Amino acid sequence: MLITLSEAARLSGGALHPDSDGALVLRYVCADSREALQADGPLFAAIKGERTDGGLYVGSVLDAGGAAIVSDRALFVRNTILVDDVRGALARLAGGYRRERLGNVKCVCITGSVGKTTTKDMAALVLSAHRPTYATAGNMNSRIGLPLSVLRVPEEARACVLEIGMSEPGEIAPLSEAAAPDIAVVTNIGSSHIQAFGSREGICLEKMSIVNGLRPGGTLVLNGDEPLLTAAAARVPQRCVFASVEERPAQYRAESVTESDGVTHFSVVFAGGRIEIALPALGLHNVRNALTAFAVGIEAGVPASVCAEALSRFVPSGSRQNIYEKNGLHIIADCYNASPESMTAALSVLRGFPGRRIAVLGDMLELGAYAGRLHRDMGAAVCGAADLLFTIGSAAEQIAEGAAARGMPRERIRVFPADGHEAAAQALREIVRPGDSLLFKASNRMNLKKVIERMGIS
Repeated sequence: MLITLSEAARLSGGALHPDSDGALVLRYVCADSREALQADGPLFAAIKGERTDGGLYVGSVLDAGGAAIVSDRALFVRNTILVDDVRGALARLAGGYRRERLGNVKCVCITGSVGKTTTKDMAALVLSAHRPTYATAGNMNSRIGLPLSVLRVPEEARACVLEIGMSEPGEIAPLSEAAAPDIAVVTNIGSSHIQAFGSREGICLEKMSIVNGLRPGGTLVLNGDEPLLTAAAARVPQRCVFASVEERPAQYRAESVTESDGVTHFSVVFAGGRIEIALPALGLHNVRNALTAFAVGIEAGVPASVCAEALSRFVPSGSRQNIYEKNGLHIIADCYNASPESMTAALSVLRGFPGRRIAVLGDMLELGAYAGRLHRDMGAAVCGAADLLFTIGSAAEQIAEGAAARGMPRERIRVFPADGHEAAAQALREIVRPGDSLLFKASNRMNLKKVIERMGIS
């Protein structure tokens, strides 16, 4: 990014301090003072958060030279853009940058309860095979992360793929308006954050507000297997296309799904005909993610053969469904995050693995008053997918109860507290044998990776 301080003040709707150098060239916007101190020409957003106050670091950032600040009135000093709300200013700055500098960039925005990041990675892979493409780093999808992602799209990019998340009502619409997508995607409607929205219908309403920023002539890509989304599509004026893995009427359909040697083979049927995909990932949920990415590619003008070839090179990122073999064991390490939908999908993958199948499951967080019921329901899903069940965490105890109620013998279930990583690892070391398949799945804060590390199978 190359923008002057005066331009940044204008686009963000802020007032520039009289002692500021309006011609100062800014190259990088961040909300972390450590990044600001290492960057060339940073604009540091001094945000007061739950854990720290960015205002405490303004002095050190300015003293390093060549930097500017977006702040509230309490921090009004030289080279500062004065705003009432730093988060709102970042969104306005991002929206202005998108309008004035990135008008020719094809923008894809992806939201959904599950699969956002994987679909984002797959879509970026597809688009980058056809044109220079920027994608959200990691999961920078929040009220702060999304504007920063927009502001980091290089002007030479011809496409960008951005992820939009939410934790409370009213978050998605302004983020979509800042990004102004040409293609918007809703992957699914699940139960994450259900306490804040009251129901899946409430979650659907928030997710569908992504259309608020959709550019004229833009396209909405939806999960055609989710009744809430197919019903909601009838209420929006924008063009909608659907992707289905369940043989429902849709513009993009996945058929003939088979798995072998860690690769999922399937056919995509669409207006352009039929094409075969070999995806190096397992599970029907990943077929849906890839199908959605394929649809994004076609809607963005990428040839079908290029889409298929790109998806054949997909590699899961971070701790998402990392499948490997170690010490004669088949490991499915899926510890990045967890919801009822993603845990069910992970168990479906475990079901197809050889040998004894051991599910090591931890708490699914942010489910509020629904947590007990949803964890017990997950216990029922364990039956038939796993031969042995280990749970870690207080909420996960309900998974054990649900499994026992569904008929899993108690002697096949072990329950450990949230800090019981070492005990669980020791118990697993004592029972596993070559040929076993182990699934590790929980919300990230449960640190299930510690169990893997202490077993010596990371």
